[in-house]
Amino acid sequence: MKLLTEKLSEQYGGMRFVLEQTPAESTAYRFAKLDLKDYPDQAPQVVKGNAATGQVYYTNSTYLAVSSQVNPIERVRMEGLFHPIVEAGALTHIWLGESKPSKESLANFVVKVFKGTQNDQVAFSPEFTACNTCGRTSRGLSNTCGFSDCNSTDVEGITGLPAISPKCQLE
Repeated sequence: MKLLTEKLSEQYGGMRFVLEQTPAESTAYRFAKLDLKDYPDQAPQVVKGNAATGQVYYTNSTYLAVSSQVNPIERVRMEGLFHPIVEAGALTHIWLGESKPSKESLANFVVKVFKGTQNDQVAFSPEFTACNTCGRTSRGLSNTCGFSDCNSTDVEGITGLPAISPKCQLE
């Protein structure tokens, strides 16, 4: 793909094409749905999710599948191999879920990432549940408010934190 962007940039003189890492979850979903419709014999072998319920997707961008049985260090190393060819910037997500690593562990991990890999950025993505009734937020994803005095079902799931790049200062 990198070679193709360079070729197209040469071919179309005044235009510059670059690779960009983009989440595009809706595109990954749409392509999976279309492939199941248009290629019913081949698509089930590569489309992820549950075709029976219509909850299907492709792993998008340069990410390994979230479900991959890869530890965070190996995920960073493997995904980081693509970062130098993604000119518009790249990111590796470390999904924390409900775990609560210490700030010292996170800082140590970040230093190792930027000293020992080719990663441009790393994002630690925990999960939270925000209650629209009482306005409070609890750690983890849930169908109800995490506070016993509320227990509302009017909640929203939240994932993700800002990315950290090697240009950031660690406190």
